[in-house]
Amino acid sequence: MKYRDYSNRPRSDRVAVADADVIQEHIVRLLGTNRGELLDNPDYGCNLRSFLYETMSPEIGAFIQMEVSHAISIWEPRVRVKAVGVRVLDAHSLIVGISCYIPEFDKTISFDAEVRRV
Repeated sequence: MKYRDYSNRPRSDRVAVADADVIQEHIVRLLGTNRGELLDNPDYGCNLRSFLYETMSPEIGAFIQMEVSHAISIWEPRVRVKAVGVRVLDAHSLIVGISCYIPEFDKTISFDAEVRRV
């Protein structure tokens, strides 16, 4: 086990995660953080919530994909983004599907991250 952390998913108990799961948790945290939200690192984040106030179109979907890929490439250098997909869940949320390759573990992870208006 090289990396250890606690899950940031809302649960009643603290769940420890390791290695590839730590990287996945970091990406989920990155996508849920708006730029400027962290006072000590105002450039960190992805601003996905701002897209929830836009009328969804293929162009907006493509821009979200580029924004997610760019944020991951800057803030999570341990992975290589293979694919990013976007689907609208309802008027207040969207699902971002991500597939990444982790060279350090020779492993591909795929997961969905939900982004909701707050």
